[in-house]
Amino acid sequence: MTDRTWDGLEIASDNPRGTTVVVRRPGGDGYEYLLLHRAQRGADYEGDWAWTAPAGCRQPGEAVLAAAERELAEEAGLSGFPLWPVDLSGGWVVFGCDVPADVTIDLVDPEHDRYEWVSFDEAAARVIPVEIALGNFCDATRVAASEVAFKPVEYAELPSAASPAEQEFLATIDGTTPYGLYVVQVDGQPAGYIAHYPDDPETVGLAVALDNEKAIPATVWSYLRDIVKPAHPDVRRVLADPAPALAKAGFPDGTFDVPHLLG
Repeated sequence: MTDRTWDGLEIASDNPRGTTVVVRRPGGDGYEYLLLHRAQRGADYEGDWAWTAPAGCRQPGEAVLAAAERELAEEAGLSGFPLWPVDLSGGWVVFGCDVPADVTIDLVDPEHDRYEWVSFDEAAARVIPVEIALGNFCDATRVAASEVAFKPVEYAELPSAASPAEQEFLATIDGTTPYGLYVVQVDGQPAGYIAHYPDDPETVGLAVALDNEKAIPATVWSYLRDIVKPAHPDVRRVLADPAPALAKAGFPDGTFDVPHLLG
């Protein structure tokens, strides 16, 4: 029997089965966070699942990003704001979204009866069960989103950018090959390297070496969206290394389906 949402829509049977978008706006002492109150048990209910960030199930065949953007529009009336990944692994993924202080919230569907902007600590305390709060209101959603950029490694830089063993492979990168090697810059500071190398017309290998592990999800996300996909529009699968370090970027088994992620 197929699982369905409260309003009868079919739920994807494969992971991730849904998404949460933690929405922040500038506040007096940092950020304020958007919480929505579920209408099912009445306006005074304050128990489990009474308050959540915008969230919902992914539909069969729907890309992860598209699902998150759809839920944000349906539940809060927000669209056109870029989402940044907090955790793309597991059965339920989490994105962050920064909006201006004067943004208008519109409770489009009847699932919610009201909303509030609250501090991080208040949001973390109000969202129960506690494991949901820990997953959504974690360190990554408390600090400013990292600004990630990629600087192509110049051929002349290779002797200082790699070990002798690596140089033998990296010497193929001369600007005319389908390989790519970039210095990752996080908030304007060098933080490591990322590289891709096509294995076949539909598969790309990805190697990530970052000093800043917290930036891995945003780095991988941005790299696939801004570098790999435009250069290799037919890519459907990414093989990542090292897989354990990339689990939070959505590579728990070392692979990722690109259309599944980006559409």
